[in-house]
Amino acid sequence: MSDKLDRYWPAAVLLLFIILVISGIVLYSKQTAAQTSEITIRQTPIIPITGEVYINGAVSNPGYFPIKATEPLANLIEAANPTDDADLATIKIHIESSRNTPSPQKISLNRADAWLLAFLPGIGQGRAQTIIAYRTKNGHFNHIEDILKVEGIGSGTFNKIKDYITVED
Repeated sequence: MSDKLDRYWPAAVLLLFIILVISGIVLYSKQTAAQTSEITIRQTPIIPITGEVYINGAVSNPGYFPIKATEPLANLIEAANPTDDADLATIKIHIESSRNTPSPQKISLNRADAWLLAFLPGIGQGRAQTIIAYRTKNGHFNHIEDILKVEGIGSGTFNKIKDYITVED
């Protein structure tokens, strides 16, 4: 029996060596194949945004502002002139349906200068100065109907301007 063992021992070792080499090659090829990865970076297409953005709230210049796809939002906010107490960490964006028609820009009775108030239907420069004088003497308007307390403004004038005025601060 030791004769047979001595005779087949080198063949068994060689066979075992060949099996180990082949197994190593197979494992190495699987491992290197698994490590190769293809990375594809896809550019997100820029959506061409054009039109107008309505900005109101804690700004001195509320209204519609033209927007372009390449213009940063910060430029629009700067154009609206945020007030000192504006919380720029909280900005709300509302996107209307294309079926909606934008509401007219409203003029604040509490912030507007006389030149802006003069553009309201039926107001003119004289009544605008009267509104400013009333606001200076009596303080801010609490409701748009309070403008009826201003001398020279009656219900007819109020009905012409009620859709164009606000008392928001």
